Amino acid sequence: MTSANTVEREPASAGTAAASLSANALAVTAARLLVPALNLALVVGIARLGGVESLGSYTVLVTLFLILENVKTLGLTSMLVRDVAADAHAALAVYSSLVRISLIGAVLCVPIMVGGATFANGVHPASVLPASIMAFGLFPSAYALVNDALFLALGRARYSTAIALGENLLRLTASLVIVFLFHGGILWLAAIYAFTRMAAAAAGHWVIRNRLHLRPPKACMKMIGETLRQAPAFLTIFVSPIVLFKMDVVLLGIVRGDYEAGIYGAAARLLSVCLILPDGFLTASFATLSRLLGSGALLAFRELIERTIQGLGAGLTGVAALGCVAGRFFLVGLYGHEFSSAVPLLELLLWSLTPFAINRALGDALVAQGRQDLLARIVLAGTAASIVLYLVLIHFFGSIGAAWAFLLSSTLFCCISAIFVCRRLDIARLAPVIRTMGVAIVGLGASLLPDSAVRLGLLLLVMTIGFSDFALVLRPWLGTIRRRRNHTADAAGY
Repeated sequence: MTSANTVEREPASAGTAAASLSANALAVTAARLLVPALNLALVVGIARLGGVESLGSYTVLVTLFLILENVKTLGLTSMLVRDVAADAHAALAVYSSLVRISLIGAVLCVPIMVGGATFANGVHPASVLPASIMAFGLFPSAYALVNDALFLALGRARYSTAIALGENLLRLTASLVIVFLFHGGILWLAAIYAFTRMAAAAAGHWVIRNRLHLRPPKACMKMIGETLRQAPAFLTIFVSPIVLFKMDVVLLGIVRGDYEAGIYGAAARLLSVCLILPDGFLTASFATLSRLLGSGALLAFRELIERTIQGLGAGLTGVAALGCVAGRFFLVGLYGHEFSSAVPLLELLLWSLTPFAINRALGDALVAQGRQDLLARIVLAGTAASIVLYLVLIHFFGSIGAAWAFLLSSTLFCCISAIFVCRRLDIARLAPVIRTMGVAIVGLGASLLPDSAVRLGLLLLVMTIGFSDFALVLRPWLGTIRRRRNHTADAAGY
């Protein structure tokens, strides 16, 4: 039985942590497999019906919304996951404070949303109304994002999965009806987006009250103040990279217009689909890292980080190589020949998958240990250099420059993180990072070669190495998890 002050949890141990990780990872990954698939269906429909510029306009608008949706929370949802996973008793007080903070952030972000969308389309008045309507979705998303963080921290990510699927099914159905049957434009799509965010927030509120039987107290200024004091580090760590790695679309819309933003958006959408599996696992493993530290399982903590780098990094390298071999057929088959110029962009963007996995694993390790201030400094250093890359490369080379900037930024973050986390703090060994990135760099070099048997052979070799390493890491890991679950509750292996 749970109440407003207590939340049931199992004792922290390597075995229960493994079981919780499996359940959370399965639920989060299920949502992130199906939700982008539904979004991809909508994007393909818009691209085929409206063309490149129509897709570019929609992509810029949604990207602005996603950036501001995360900015208004100040990254504090990750603090909620970490703290509740370690000690659930203060969950509801923190929850209420985060909702209040996020609502205030929404008020500040609405004019930024409208101004940004208008400026990105050449100060066109027709952009004001769709942006204004979609901006109202920032208010219900204040509840939706914090609800998701609470469900994940309590090991109830299945509720987030069900809500996300319902929201996106409703959005897809309504949008396709509007686009294909009534030939509605961006105005109706924006209204549907905001409405479905409201539906997701209402569903989460119902689950908290009627399924979890929790009654969050009213937010108090003292708790809000204590929470805000931690905001600068979390904002830097969790929101700055989101802003940075999504600004490419917005900058393209401003500098080069909707056409190049549409071409780039087509490739970037497929990249986001490739990130589903690793992102779902890494999101779930963050709570597990906190539990392992809370139970004193330091060896299990380190081993989880290293196996994440080895397993996910190698698997994503194989995915990138596979994408360079077959991605062009998939992209043109989805969007049509009008988007064939997006193929080289996709082949570059795919190689950012490997440093993404390494960055997340090392960054989550620092935050789980409460070293978010150090991670904030790392992120700021990488962000300063990455902004220069974006501005220069997009200005001179357009969409292909944006792809190179994205890849180089991801690699730069990876190098800085590895130096601090592996060399100076000794949280994990450097060898898994070097091996994983080395194979990915070989694959990148092969993908830049002209079409030939040599290029194909090298990519197939990299693909084989990546998937083989992934299988070698995954097999004993799963066996260890099963043994921990079945036998011991306090062993220090993972």
